[in-house]
Amino acid sequence: MKIHEVERTPFFSAKRLFQTRVASLLLTCSILIFLTGCTDSTPDQNVMTEPSLPSVPVDTLATLPSPRLPNDSALTLRIAAHPERDMNPLTPKHTDTQAVFSLVYEPLMRMDEDGRMELVLAESADFNASYDMLRIKIRDQAVFHDGNPVRVEDARACLNEVIRQVTGDVPRALESPASLFSDEIVQPSESESEPIKTLPQDPEPTEKQPQETDDPEQGTDDSSDTENGTAENGDAEHDQEDSPDPISGMTTTLRDIVAKTTFTDALDGQRILTFPQEGGFDPAEYSTLYQYRMRALDNIDSVSIEEGVLYLGFHVPDQNAAQYLTFPVIPASFVRNTTSLVIPGSGEWKITPGGFHGYYSLHRVSSGKGISTIEVLPYDRLLDAVRAFDEGDIDLLFMDETTAPLYSSRSRIRKQRFEAPGHFALYFSGQKDSAIEARDRFRIALGEHPITVNELAAPHESARFPILKGDWRLFGSIEVHSRFDPTVSLTALERTGSSSPFVLLVPEGFLPARLFNRLEPIFLLQNMQLEIEVVAAADWFEKLREDDYDGAILTDVALCALDPVEWLDGLDGAGLWSWREYADASLIATLESLPACPVISDEESPEVRDAQYTSALRSVFDTVPVLGIGGLDTMVWYGSDVQGTMSGTWNAPYKEIERLTLWRP
Repeated sequence: MKIHEVERTPFFSAKRLFQTRVASLLLTCSILIFLTGCTDSTPDQNVMTEPSLPSVPVDTLATLPSPRLPNDSALTLRIAAHPERDMNPLTPKHTDTQAVFSLVYEPLMRMDEDGRMELVLAESADFNASYDMLRIKIRDQAVFHDGNPVRVEDARACLNEVIRQVTGDVPRALESPASLFSDEIVQPSESESEPIKTLPQDPEPTEKQPQETDDPEQGTDDSSDTENGTAENGDAEHDQEDSPDPISGMTTTLRDIVAKTTFTDALDGQRILTFPQEGGFDPAEYSTLYQYRMRALDNIDSVSIEEGVLYLGFHVPDQNAAQYLTFPVIPASFVRNTTSLVIPGSGEWKITPGGFHGYYSLHRVSSGKGISTIEVLPYDRLLDAVRAFDEGDIDLLFMDETTAPLYSSRSRIRKQRFEAPGHFALYFSGQKDSAIEARDRFRIALGEHPITVNELAAPHESARFPILKGDWRLFGSIEVHSRFDPTVSLTALERTGSSSPFVLLVPEGFLPARLFNRLEPIFLLQNMQLEIEVVAAADWFEKLREDDYDGAILTDVALCALDPVEWLDGLDGAGLWSWREYADASLIATLESLPACPVISDEESPEVRDAQYTSALRSVFDTVPVLGIGGLDTMVWYGSDVQGTMSGTWNAPYKEIERLTLWRP
C-alpha cells in the first residue's frame, strides 16, 4: 500500500506574506471609501452633482432692474389727459383733466365713496333749522401754493363764478346774513327722522339791508336802490316771484323753482361743468337728474360774508345743497383768468407748465417718500392714449363713465373701477295702468328668460334703483339690488293675435350691443317686436314729452350725489311721471328724511333705519313705470411697471398716488 503525503508551505514563506498584506490593504481601502460616502458633501467634494461654472462678470449677473422703492425721491409717473383751452379749474374741463386737478385744487367739501360729505377746506358747515341757509367756516391753516391764505372771499368768488357759468347771473350779497341765521342749527351731516317741511321765509328780509359790493359785477349794478337801503339785482325780482306768499300761505317747492328756471340759450341743456372724454357717450346731455340739479342752482338767493363766515341763502329749503360746495377753490383774482399757465391751488401737488401746448407736470408740495413728479401728457383722442399705454409710454390711464364701458372687457390689464353716481333705466310710457302693466310684463318675461339682470346690464354693473350700492343709507344691504322675482306667469299677461311693435327711444350714441341683443328676446316673449328710435340730444326732452312711443332708455348722471328722490323729481320735472301722486305719503316722507349728502345720524339704530329706508325704496318704485338696469363707473388702468393701488373715488381717482411703486429702470 502506497501512502500519499501533502506538501506543506512554510509558515514564514514570502508568498504567504505578500497575500496577507494585499488583503489588508484592500480591506483598509474599502473601509475608507465606505466612511467617505457617509460624510456630508461640499461643492469641492461632490464634483459630480455641482460642477464648477465658468466665471461671469458681476455687472452682467442681474436680469431684472432693481425696484424703484417709495423712498426714491425721483419717482415720476406718466398720466394721459386731454389738452385744454385754459388752465382755470373753474371753467369746463375734460373729466380726465378734472381727475388730475383734484390733486392740485381743493374744494370746501368732498363726497367720499359712500356718499358722506367730508370737510376739506371748510372747518365746519351747518344748516339753520329751516334748511334755507347754510353757514361755512374756512380753515385758518389753509394756504395756497403762492403762500397766501385761503380766504372766505376766495370761496365766495369761486362759487359765484360757477353759478354765473350755469345760470348767467350771480346771487346777491347780504350785509348782515348772520341775523337771518337761526340760533338752532343742524349739521349737513345729520338727518331728521321726519322729512323737513318747507317753511315760509320772512317777507322781503333782505330789503332792510344794503348789499355788499365786493364782487366787481355787483358793484357796477346801476339798479341798486341806495336811497331805500336796498340792494337788488336780477335775482331780487326772482326772489319776490318765487318766495312763498305771506298772505296766501302758499309754499313754493324746489321743484317749482326748477320748473320755472330757464338759462341762456348758449348754456341751456348742456353739461356745463365737465366735458366727456372723446369718443364716449355723455349721459349728462340726456339726464333729467343732471338738468334738475343744475337748474336748482337758481334756488341760491344770496352768497354773503360776515365776520369771515360764508353764508348761502336759499329761496326754499334744499337739504342737498351741500354738494354745491364741491367746486375747486382758487384765489379770487384768478376766477376769470384764462391766460395764466399756473393758477395757485391748495392741494398736495402744484402745477409746473411744460414746454409745449397741453403738457404740464405736477410736483409734490411737501417732501416725503414715494412718487414726487407726475408728467401729464396731452392726447386729443382716447384711442391714441390707449395705444400709448399699450406701448408703455403711459403709466396710468383714467377713463370716465362715458368711455369705461368701451374698454371694460380688455384683459391682461390691471384695472381699478370706481362706482360713479350714474344710473340707466327702462321707462315705460303711457297712462298709469298701461305703463305699470307694461313694466310688469317685462319683469315676468325677464324672470322666465334664461339670463340674469347682470347680463342685461353688461358691460355695466346691474342696479335696480338710482342709488350707489355702497351708499350709507343702505347700510350694506345687498338685497336692494337683487333681481326681481315674478309672482305670476307670463301667460297671465300674454297678448293674443299678431305681434305688435314696441317703440323704444334710445339716446344717440348709447348703443351697447349686448343690451339690445338681450332686450329683443324678452320682448319676443311678450309677442312684441322691438323697434329702436335713436334721438339726438337737442331733441331728447321734447321727444320724451310727446308720449308717442312705448319706452325709453333713461341715462342719468348726478352732479355729485345720486339720490332716489331727486331722480324721481327729475322724471316729474321732465313731464314723464308725477310719482308723488301715486306713492304713499309716509313712504315719501321716509325717503325724504335721508337726503343724499348727510352721513348717519346716531338718533336711530342702523338696523331699524336700514329696514325702513330699503322697504320704502322698493315700495315707492313699485308705483313708478321704470325698471332699473345698471349703474355707471369710472376706471383706471395700471401699467405693467406700476405696483400698488390708489384709494380715490369716481372723479378723484388719484388719491394716495404717491404710494405707488415703479419698477421701471
